[in-house]
Parts: sequence; C-alpha cells; structure tokens
Amino acid sequence: MSKRRLFLLCLLALMMLNSFAWLTPQANAITVNDVVVKITPPYGNVEHVQTDSEGNIYYGNELGNIYKSTDSGSTWTLWFDKENASGNYVRAIFQADNGDFFVYAQGTGNPIWKYNGTWTQSYTGIKNNIWHYDQMSNGTILMNPYGNTHNDVLYVTDDYGENWRMINLSQVVSGWSDPWHIHSVRVNEYNNDDVCVAIGDD
Repeated sequence: MSKRRLFLLCLLALMMLNSFAWLTPQANAITVNDVVVKITPPYGNVEHVQTDSEGNIYYGNELGNIYKSTDSGSTWTLWFDKENASGNYVRAIFQADNGDFFVYAQGTGNPIWKYNGTWTQSYTGIKNNIWHYDQMSNGTILMNPYGNTHNDVLYVTDDYGENWRMINLSQVVSGWSDPWHIHSVRVNEYNNDDVCVAIGDD
C-alpha cells in the first residue's frame, strides 16, 4: 500500500472517529458548534424551545410560562405569563420576519398571543393545540392545530395577526377522510409558493 493511500485511510479513520465522538448522545444536553452544553431550565418542564433573530433562547413550560435567556442559557428571565396555570402547555413560540412574536399556550379561550412591545390576544377560539407554524415570503403566517376537533383547519394571517382566516383542507384535498388530521405545515424554503402539509390519522 502506498504512503499516500495509507495517509488517506488514516485521515478517513480520524474523520470517522471525530464524527462518532460528536454524535455520541448526551443525556439532557444540546450540541452547539461542536461543544456539548447542558442547560437546566429554572422552572417547569421544557415543552417548546425557540430562538430569535438575535440569538436569544426561549423555552415554554407546562405552567403557561415562557422564559428568555440572552446568555446562551446561563440565566433566565420570565418573558410570558399570560396563561400562568398548571396544565397550560406552551406549544408554539414563533418570530415573524417583521420581529413580531406569536405564542400559543393552552388557556382560557385558547388564544394566540402576539408580542410587538406589548402583549395582545391576536386570535381566540383555537379548537386544538397549535403544533407547527411557518411563514411565506409574502409575510403570510400559517399555523396548524392538532387534534380531533377542527382537524382539517389551517389558521392563516396575511397581516401579522391583525386578521385571521381558516383554510379547511377537507374541502380542497381530494379523498379527505376522518379521522385524518394535520400533523405539520411547512413552507418550501427554496420555493415559497409551495406549502407542504403532513396529514395522518394517529
């Protein structure tokens, strides 16, 4: 075996070992920039995690609260407590392209909350938990609930939460059959005219 071939094999082996070490699971840890950092939340269980355009971290718990960290999880401050009650799981934290935040936590009236300096209820009457969300290049925001009530609905706003409308997929998807419901909604990042919706019966 030539020295060059041996060198390439050794290099490949080192790359594989490094990849293996980097991918080794770590309990209760996240991997950022090849460094494993354990973040312990101060209150409640972590139900949803999101970052914003400035790199801040947010996590929502089962108590209807959201905490914010501006130092990569070293310290946390209470950011949202409008649905402060046990069992009010935070299911969605989303920052739109204009900087506005939208939050969903199970609570009285099941509202979508909006934050643009102050907290306001953007929409009320959600029938199920919001599971996923995304935004199109024209600013349109889509959110999908998950459950057996209004199981065919996408909630849509074209004006950053000033007004909302519903799209009933059972009316536009050929062969829709209960108990189908929406699992997730995603916008194609390479073509923002395409919206992909995952539908299942579990």
